Amino acid sequence: MKQISILMMLVWFGVAAFAQSDQVVFVKGNKKLDRKDYAGAIVDYTAAIKYNPRFAAAYTNRGVARYNLYDFAAAMEDFTKAIESDSNYADGWYRRALLRAELKETQLAVEDFSRAIVLQPTNSNAYYNRGLARGVLQDHTGAVSDFTKVLEQQPAPEEAFYQRGLSYYELRNYTLAIRDLNKVIEMNPQRAEAYFNRGLSWIYSKDKVKACNDFRKALELGSIMGQEGVRKWCN
Repeated sequence: MKQISILMMLVWFGVAAFAQSDQVVFVKGNKKLDRKDYAGAIVDYTAAIKYNPRFAAAYTNRGVARYNLYDFAAAMEDFTKAIESDSNYADGWYRRALLRAELKETQLAVEDFSRAIVLQPTNSNAYYNRGLARGVLQDHTGAVSDFTKVLEQQPAPEEAFYQRGLSYYELRNYTLAIRDLNKVIEMNPQRAEAYFNRGLSWIYSKDKVKACNDFRKALELGSIMGQEGVRKWCN
């Protein structure tokens, strides 16, 4: 019995040391990541993974470091490994979705964003970026739904109003497009592209006077597209 007790103590001690070691180097890696010492962070995350080969957060953060060093293939491998290590680790799905979107793997990005949202329904960034990806896929109804979800979760984010306005425009719902672009302009009166896109919505709403006012304002703010709007519709 004495020997069994000692073995049990050694096993538990080993587990405790194991957990402490992977967390210690993981935290060191996080500090280096914050300082943008990406190469140093990779060394620490790799050490953490050696201690704990199923450490999803370490794979994910190493992927972020590798992404920042433009090693996209290795970053993708790390994000995938994080998901394989823990299929319920939302950040692994989210980070892989962002990379897939950047690499123009848009449908796969939407699928990964969707999985991240199932696991973390309050992640407004996942809804926002899925909305952008759905817009690329011409799923403007889905994009409107995602940007609306962002607006439900955050207090008046300008970008969500802007992107939802563009989605409504693509759906030819010019009244709602104008409503959202009005909000953008209220929040940021210097945003030239908001005036231009509202101008387009006024054009298709058959209000040339308001459209030309917006195109001229966009031009005043330095927009080349505003200049094109004035040339095409207001002379």
